[in-house]
Amino acid sequence: MALYTSLRTLLLRTIRPRNPESPDAWRERLLYIFLNLLIVVSVLTAISDFANSPTEGLLGFLGVIITAGVRIFAERAPRLAGWILVLAGTGYVRFVLGETVLTSFNGGLTLGLLSLLGGVFAAPWMSIVVLIAATFGVFAYDLARVAVMLGMGGAVLIVTLLLQGALNRYFQNARELASANAELRKRETELETRVRDRTAELERAVALARAQEARVEDVLRVVLPGKLIEELKSTRHILPRRYDDVAVMFCDIVDFTAYCDAHPPEEVMRHLQVLVEAFEDLVVQYDLQKIKTSGDTFMTTGGLFLPVSNPVMNCAQCGLDMVKLAPTLPPHWQVRVGIHSGPIIGGVVGTRQYLFDILGDTVNFAARIQETAQPGTVFLSKHAWQQIQPYALHEKIAKTELKGKGCVELYQLKRINLL
Repeated sequence: MALYTSLRTLLLRTIRPRNPESPDAWRERLLYIFLNLLIVVSVLTAISDFANSPTEGLLGFLGVIITAGVRIFAERAPRLAGWILVLAGTGYVRFVLGETVLTSFNGGLTLGLLSLLGGVFAAPWMSIVVLIAATFGVFAYDLARVAVMLGMGGAVLIVTLLLQGALNRYFQNARELASANAELRKRETELETRVRDRTAELERAVALARAQEARVEDVLRVVLPGKLIEELKSTRHILPRRYDDVAVMFCDIVDFTAYCDAHPPEEVMRHLQVLVEAFEDLVVQYDLQKIKTSGDTFMTTGGLFLPVSNPVMNCAQCGLDMVKLAPTLPPHWQVRVGIHSGPIIGGVVGTRQYLFDILGDTVNFAARIQETAQPGTVFLSKHAWQQIQPYALHEKIAKTELKGKGCVELYQLKRINLL
């Protein structure tokens, strides 16, 4: 197997043209094939002639040397080598037919035909030269030999033209097919590149859209409760709802307006930011839901979205901590807290700058209680106080006149004693 592969590789190398992509590469390849065959036939003919006569054998081996030399020369100048084969082939045929030098008719004729065909295929229009060379000086021979040489030259001319035309068409079609295949591969490569680029662009766009969607959802989670975000994403609307038994708490900074008038806005916002963040941590600690901040007022609910056993208790504990925490933070503000519980309406109004808000008498009542509370205190309505009465140390406030409510009973929360 290895020997076969080596011989096959060697044979293919002996017929490989200098430029396989050239349109005339097939002519060069055929020239090499004819030369290789000519060398083999020359060797066999020389051996046969040597058996008949040593002189003929020496001339035969001289033909082998000449043929091998032409084969080597053909790699440098294939067109010129074709002309040499034409002349040599013509001479061989003429000498054989004329019985001038070689007496081996079959061997000489074979060499001559191979030479003629090899030369004709190596260079265009050499068949005409073959015809002229074959009939040159024919008057020295009889008419029969002249007819043979003319017939041979004409046959070479016809066969050569036919084969050249067929081979030209074949290789032209092959070149066009190869060119079409190359163009197709080029288009396929360009298409694959465009598809890869477009796919990469789409992947980047999808990744960017997902990142933007995540950022939007993060922003929505800041302004809306989680349950409402899913409703907004699926329906693009948030329907208003009625919520029963919700504790509402307002926490307000005492004398905040006077402080703002006496201090730079940057300082006011810096201190307010610290206080609000601390209040937000307390809201999370007691499972409450921050609704909004409006100026210096912090609004919180209990039992709205997070289920708790006693919403008022959670708000009361958070309110006491707010009252204690505020004076410890610069600029040592005091706050007051008002708590009430009852039914509310919650929802989002409008389609821009979403803000979940709560409405109703419960909300207004809690706001009025906070306005009545003294600095550093937590005030509750009677209804809210009744829900934590077993655990609360309180002080009953004299009936107080509230806007829109008349005289109501309020309670100041002192401490909560849990069992």
